[in-house]
Amino acid sequence: MSYSIYDIDVFVSEKNTYFGKNQTKYSFPNGYGASVINGEGIQGFEVAVLEADGSLCYDTEITDDVIAGLSVEGVYKVLDKISHL
Repeated sequence: MSYSIYDIDVFVSEKNTYFGKNQTKYSFPNGYGASVINGEGIQGFEVAVLEADGSLCYDTEITDDVIAGLSVEGVYKVLDKISHL
């Protein structure tokens, strides 16, 4: 099942602001999560895949690092992929 950009926001688990940057964390039923950051010094958005314990996950089929320079649409596409790992 794919989620629309409106549906995926039900998985928001935390929101933070620090050092001029905004972070939104997502927690999905499959045990994975995501961290989305934008703000001062960042072009577009950055998305990282998170393990269930909140640590960064570097070994998924989506990426082995942080994905940078994303548009809003790009962020939601990556979030949808993470929700289906």
